[in-house]
Amino acid sequence: MAKSKSRKKTPPPQHSKKEYFKKVFEAATNMQLNVNDFCKEERELLFHTRPKLHQVVNPDKNISPTKLNLFKRLINELNSKTRTTEGVSFRTIDFLYVFALFNAKLIYLVNQFPNEEKENKKLYSEQEETLNVFYNCYASDIFCAIIRYSNPTKAYYTADVEENYVNQYNQSLELTPKMNSIPIRKKQLKTKDQIRTIYQMGKMQAGNQFEWISVYYQSHDSEKNYKSQKLNLFIQAHAIKRMSERLDIIDEQSINFSLWKNTCDNIEIIQHKNTLLTPVKIYDINIGYFVIEPINDMLIIKTFLFITHNCTPEGDKLKELTGLGKSDISYWKIDRLSTFMNLNEEKHPQLMQLFTDVGMQELTQLKDKDFDIDSIQDANLDKLKEYLNNSIKYKNAKEEDVVIHA
Repeated sequence: MAKSKSRKKTPPPQHSKKEYFKKVFEAATNMQLNVNDFCKEERELLFHTRPKLHQVVNPDKNISPTKLNLFKRLINELNSKTRTTEGVSFRTIDFLYVFALFNAKLIYLVNQFPNEEKENKKLYSEQEETLNVFYNCYASDIFCAIIRYSNPTKAYYTADVEENYVNQYNQSLELTPKMNSIPIRKKQLKTKDQIRTIYQMGKMQAGNQFEWISVYYQSHDSEKNYKSQKLNLFIQAHAIKRMSERLDIIDEQSINFSLWKNTCDNIEIIQHKNTLLTPVKIYDINIGYFVIEPINDMLIIKTFLFITHNCTPEGDKLKELTGLGKSDISYWKIDRLSTFMNLNEEKHPQLMQLFTDVGMQELTQLKDKDFDIDSIQDANLDKLKEYLNNSIKYKNAKEEDVVIHA
């Protein structure tokens, strides 16, 4: 039997100079930068010192190849996605192209005109600012990707970007995003002769940081003595299932994002009758509540109630005004987001007035919104970037504290 010849691996195709210049100059033109004065030497520098943006890697080998490839595709898509802010369209990758342009220009000017310190300093400042904007957008793209697939019942993901400067002059930036998987934490809880599995809630942060969420909860006894304690946040799978059923026009990735968005910061706890609730919002509009219960050192999310359900402030008021019970609300399907999105306001003015009377008028604002994951994340992009920046400051503060007390 003839031996099969081993095939040589074909090296990946390299960007031609012409193709690369086109991308850089298009990005610069879109940002209203003048590139007409770029000389031949600067173009050579532009190509040979171009930044290298590597595909995401998983050094700990705890993410399946299929999932890792999914993240690679998604991050590339987000990097190349066109967004518009204040009338200006841009892509994340465009800021890296413009940084490359500033970098080549700066190297050329420093070599040719070393005494032009003022002009060179100005260009360096613009280069640094552009790189910071790129990092901000790039980190947000990666964070958007890992949030979509982070779920307390499956896995959490974290990421960071390794930065190196290569070539003999340390003038070419090389970036490698690194991703890691955080195993879930679960335990069995026995309540009312039932055993339920509960999952600990966590939150991803910038710089490969991850924290298990804890919530300050203030309880009081019959004598009105208040006691504040920090409880670990857990959730039942039942709550996620109910959330998916009631928010029936939202896909799994959007549910994962909403779980993170509504628990990553200090959550608001309200007491309605004998039930503890925390509001759940989409587009900053209240669409329901998590029912929570403190048990030992845990705060457990037991289920999700749509805003029309009994045992919510709005739902109980709706029942008071109309007499609608739990079975009526389910029968008429007014316990689902899709019903409100398909409601014709002109045909049902009295119904719309009823929803206003019970405090649910903001739901009508959601009719103009899109509920795909891209739209939901884009609407929260500024807040997400702020969250990442704050988590970096928090990380730096902790590191400084360790150094001071070492």
